[in-house]
Amino acid sequence: VTGVQTCALPIWINGLVVIRGSAGSDPLTWPPLNFLNPPVASGSAVYVCNYLNYVALFTEFGLQMFYDAGNPTGSALSPVSNAAWLTGCGASASVVKIVDDIYFLSNSVVTGYAITRLQGLTLTNVSTPELERALNKYAFVTSFAQSFRTLGHSFYSITGVTGSGFSVTYTYDLTTGTWAQWTSYVGGTEVGFVGIHCINQGGAYYMQDRLSGTCLLLDATATQDDVGTVRGTQPIYTRIVTKPYDWGTLKRKFMTAVYFIADTVSTTVALSYTDDDYQTFSNPRTIDFSTVKKYGLRFGSSRRRAWQILHTAATTFKAYTMEVEIMKSEE
Repeated sequence: VTGVQTCALPIWINGLVVIRGSAGSDPLTWPPLNFLNPPVASGSAVYVCNYLNYVALFTEFGLQMFYDAGNPTGSALSPVSNAAWLTGCGASASVVKIVDDIYFLSNSVVTGYAITRLQGLTLTNVSTPELERALNKYAFVTSFAQSFRTLGHSFYSITGVTGSGFSVTYTYDLTTGTWAQWTSYVGGTEVGFVGIHCINQGGAYYMQDRLSGTCLLLDATATQDDVGTVRGTQPIYTRIVTKPYDWGTLKRKFMTAVYFIADTVSTTVALSYTDDDYQTFSNPRTIDFSTVKKYGLRFGSSRRRAWQILHTAATTFKAYTMEVEIMKSEE
């Protein structure tokens, strides 16, 4: 962390994290006595950055804040006594500062991995239980995180890659507090979103394709993506999968109609459902979105059902609500 007066650098020495500091206003000189041992031993050093008026040190299983105490000898930093946590950082590249908050892949010896927000001096998990199960299932060897803002929404996006090359991307909408899974099509296969290392230049967001190294532009108006070096040929897919619904009872329900509240555009979606907890899906039914009334009739019966909506056309797609009209049986 380079400031006006000093630099700080975490070093791993003989099993202990040591924060070395440079001389005041001289980042090229490192006095031998300008060092500090964090008060809590919490594994290897992972990441260090400036945060608000503090220096934040992320380790494997801990997080410690330091402040400029102006000590006349040794390190100018001193630990903030009430700002130490046994919540560590799972990957240095997962740490992203968004305005005054920090989001990162956290790690705890008790609860495992989660996505955590540091807001002021408060840690809060923003990941859902379902997402945390996924984060703890995959043994990621590499993680990439980034942030961007578009269409009035701010996002934190993290991509994990396993040793076998499997990748998955989870994106958090800070504005709505919801998560979505982002993918890219590579060679006809759906993989984790390939864009990483996002930067804002002149009001536009640019990323790097982690597989090809190509420079990418985040364009919220685009409806087609690139395939290799061929620009704008792959329609951008949207897939929505709901949780299973039983409507408060395990009695059989007859699905007489399904209605969509959505923007009217010249496109269609494929609607299918699963009654066996995502093991199999029904043949998709086409719903026309070019009409004011967007609906389908007679979807059979079920005791517990989840739905899948798939949009594959090179057109815009905005859906807000899906309403299911049901009739309950007595059995």
